Amino acid sequence: MNCRQTRWRCSRSILVLLMFLGIVLSNACGTSAPTRYYLLSAIPSDDMSADRGSEPRIGVGPIEFVDYLHRQQIVSRQGPNELIVASLDQWAEPLKKNFSRVLGENLSKLLDTDAVFSFPWKFSSGVDYQVVISVSRFEAGEDGEFVLQASWDIRQDKQSRAFRKTTLSVSVDSQDYATHAAAASQVVAQLSRQIAEEIKTVSSQQR
Repeated sequence: MNCRQTRWRCSRSILVLLMFLGIVLSNACGTSAPTRYYLLSAIPSDDMSADRGSEPRIGVGPIEFVDYLHRQQIVSRQGPNELIVASLDQWAEPLKKNFSRVLGENLSKLLDTDAVFSFPWKFSSGVDYQVVISVSRFEAGEDGEFVLQASWDIRQDKQSRAFRKTTLSVSVDSQDYATHAAAASQVVAQLSRQIAEEIKTVSSQQR
């Protein structure tokens, strides 16, 4: 066998190998796991307030999240100093926007008002009560609890009327992220009820 035949056979073998690798990689990409997306959900309509009266104008925001939650991927906690960022399980919209919208929907039902506005509102007359929130934790931990830690302030005419720090939790009996999203919705519902009750208290003090 001469050198030209040897080179030709080597070239053909390399070409066959490259084609095989291309097929393998193509099949691998075609069978990769899909990304799953989740949303927070509002409380059901049957949890609406039975109280009827004047509709307060509620302003929701600004709402701030700790920096490590400023990502699309769902975050969970592994021990006191380690975070796990899911690559294939993500929030379907920015978490702060989803949180704000669901909180507003909850307050609308709990306070029996359609006059709920997200910050910044575009009218000069302002709102009756403004809810300002800072979220420092919003994730599931290895202890089987989904935890929400937040400080929040109810303001009226730019003056603080009720400042609170809250830690809320819901048991998570599965590592499935759909279960995490459901638990996250429950702690937002708990926070919404606390805020609604505080707004009612502040309002009753002025009568």
